[in-house]
Amino acid sequence: MRSDRAIATCLIALGAAIIAGGDDLCAAPMETISVRTNQARIVRLPENAQTVVVGNPSVADVSLQKNNVLVVTGKSFGITNVIALDAQGAVVGESQLRVEASRDGIVMVQHGRQRQSFICAPSCEPTLAIGDDTEAFRTLKGQIEDRNALAAGK
Repeated sequence: MRSDRAIATCLIALGAAIIAGGDDLCAAPMETISVRTNQARIVRLPENAQTVVVGNPSVADVSLQKNNVLVVTGKSFGITNVIALDAQGAVVGESQLRVEASRDGIVMVQHGRQRQSFICAPSCEPTLAIGDDTEAFRTLKGQIEDRNALAAGK
């Protein structure tokens, strides 16, 4: 896995090749940004990036901040791409985006065909994980939504 600086360097070089009309653009390998589900990662974009597009927003969310800082948040495991555009709509960079399932501190309990996930750090509490039993997932999701609504004063 390469550093964010290496990714930014690749995006800048890719943008320069596009602007210069480089013929060897297809020969350059696409850089990969990795993030885990329910976590965020910071990526620096080329200075001329104005717009960012994510191929599949159900896999990851991206938010362009000040100073060309891109916040990438993993939503569901999978692979998509992210494209940076300049003010004229020209591509100044593209990277592959891989979202991996977070396994740190997660214990999965299998009972027949039903599975439920728990975060155990230090004590075990139920958590939402894609692939869990539908009823357990819905119950916990409802409780989380109810708690969030109460916290928001709704």
